[in-house]
Amino acid sequence: MQQGQKVTVNNEPKKDLAKDAVDMLTGALLMMQNAKNTEKCEGSFPVFDGKRRFNINLTDDGRENLAKSEYSKFSGDALRCTLKVEPVAGFKPKDKEKGWMAVQNHTEARKKLPTIWFARLEEQGPVVPVRMEISSEYGAVVAHLSSSAKK
Repeated sequence: MQQGQKVTVNNEPKKDLAKDAVDMLTGALLMMQNAKNTEKCEGSFPVFDGKRRFNINLTDDGRENLAKSEYSKFSGDALRCTLKVEPVAGFKPKDKEKGWMAVQNHTEARKKLPTIWFARLEEQGPVVPVRMEISSEYGAVVAHLSSSAKK
């Protein structure tokens, strides 16, 4: 498939774009499961959002010890991951100027791609996102784990 290729026919997604890809939520779960199983942030995860096909690529940036703060309830060892969205098909030239692709282009220009930290809240528990940072020309966004439900 070529970038910018028309994706729909009669408002129905082309089935070949969805082949071997998952929805965004499943893609996020696969990233976390992979981080849990490998203890690394790496891999390419194919996603189809109903219109566009893209890969979410994770690059391992090592481990970091995060401190608890007034914003973050998590403290401890975390995997530090760089996240990049790679367009595969269904993207139009104007898509690079809006939404996630525009933010990614801004972060690449600043040489600071979006970063996400994964960690376990319990020793044998799943790996979950505990922090995320995005810095673009629109401004910076930092998301923290603010609470965790315990039984």
